[in-house]
Amino acid sequence: MRGNIRRRGVDKWELRVYLGRDPVTGRPQQKSETFHGSRRDADRRLRDLIDEREKGRLKVVRAQLATFAELFERRLTNDPNLAPSTARAYRSYYRTRIGPVLGKRSVRSITTSELNDFYTHLRSEGLARGSVQQIHAIISSTLEFGVSERFGGLTTNEARGAKGGGKIVRPAIEAPRPEDVLRLLDPVNHDEPAFLLACRLAAATGARRGEIVGLRWSDLDEDGRLWIRRSIHNMGYGVMFVKLPKTARGRSLYLDDDTFEMLREIRFDPDLRPDDYMTSGNVEPRSPDWITRQWGILCARVGIEGVRFHDLRHFHATYLLAGKMGVNDVSGRLGHANPSTTLNVYGHAVRERDREAARIIGQLLWNKPTDGS
Repeated sequence: MRGNIRRRGVDKWELRVYLGRDPVTGRPQQKSETFHGSRRDADRRLRDLIDEREKGRLKVVRAQLATFAELFERRLTNDPNLAPSTARAYRSYYRTRIGPVLGKRSVRSITTSELNDFYTHLRSEGLARGSVQQIHAIISSTLEFGVSERFGGLTTNEARGAKGGGKIVRPAIEAPRPEDVLRLLDPVNHDEPAFLLACRLAAATGARRGEIVGLRWSDLDEDGRLWIRRSIHNMGYGVMFVKLPKTARGRSLYLDDDTFEMLREIRFDPDLRPDDYMTSGNVEPRSPDWITRQWGILCARVGIEGVRFHDLRHFHATYLLAGKMGVNDVSGRLGHANPSTTLNVYGHAVRERDREAARIIGQLLWNKPTDGS
């Protein structure tokens, strides 16, 4: 459609020329003009407008009133770094807290001062500090995404200077004790061999639950190397989504001899195919929520409280670091995108190694024999 004319009254016309779609919102844009005069003169004026458009004098103007709701939806749809489970959590916060306040606001009109007032109001309502921090993180990361895409002409992220309840303090990681892990991995406490396998893999590899239910038999090499190539995410309503791990690439790691032998014994089953998932025994993966449910049953049976399935990942990392394995090597096994992430999460274990280093250097300085010298 190049343009059209609509009669708006006696010798009064509305002229419209199609300009294309807004590159940010995808909405069609047009130039609209009211013209007074005869139909012939109106046709002439419309041809002039079309000619101006063809010569580049009429251009699509970026939307200046794009709303936070539009940006939020665009971010959830197009951000490749946002896991489906995270997107679901974001939607929940948006529906109950963020949307009613910011949803209809232009992204360019949101200010740092306004966000500080919003967070103060949330705390005055008794909302937990951690929840306020999470809301701030959602708003800030959404605006940051908008800046990166120049959404609605957005050039600055006003949330950067806002105080969303203070700096998020990561609680110290408390890895399960080895004796507790051994009880949780004892076959006598398991009714389902597939779940015992899932627990063993988590402790032996530090893999996330979605990565464990995403393992296929074709991911196991004959030399004991295991490839983590995908992760399963529960989308709700029985729908599951398969994607690469968080680092957007696969990783490989070697298994200890006992875990490798456990897998080899199961793989001898002639009914298993290379594309079958390890924990389901067929081409359909288990849901990560299956692990969470089975873990609750197991802990109740064993009598262990306050330990999550994810803590097996912490067990793996903490005791490797305590055993003087390098941070880079541990980071690679965990699938962290950067060793600095490993340091941020497991700094306590690294500090214990640093204390041991101080003891050793102290013995050298005082000319005392070190252990094993």
